[in-house]
Amino acid sequence: MTVEGSVDVVGGDPPFVAARRGDVVRRALGFRAGVGRRKSQPLVEVNCASLPEELLESELFGHEKGAAPGATSRKKGRLDDAEGGTLILAWIDRLSLPLQARLLHLLRQGTFERRGGETPQSVDLRLIATTTVPLEEAVSQGR
Repeated sequence: MTVEGSVDVVGGDPPFVAARRGDVVRRALGFRAGVGRRKSQPLVEVNCASLPEELLESELFGHEKGAAPGATSRKKGRLDDAEGGTLILAWIDRLSLPLQARLLHLLRQGTFERRGGETPQSVDLRLIATTTVPLEEAVSQGR
């Protein structure tokens, strides 16, 4: 199905949405229009290209006290901030394969562990990932 002429939606649960521009996806899915059960919930955006890998893990998943140098207290991550709402990960292709695997676990199980943690944390959110890299190309290159 094509939405707004430049967004392709492929069935599935969750659906796969492909578009040339992220703002087109947001409009097509109605984020700013206030539709759906998440309309009054948080909309959290993270630019994966703007942070080094070591910080990105803590930024997304949070960390426990002592999990890394400088981690003097427990910190909740952006996943916690998006509870009940939507998390948009821009430039998802910049994530390492281990971080992508952690996100895949989150999508499948609905749980994650903070960096240095051992207790699974439950989260209910809609995850949207954007990239400028053609997905077929990235997959064929093992990215």
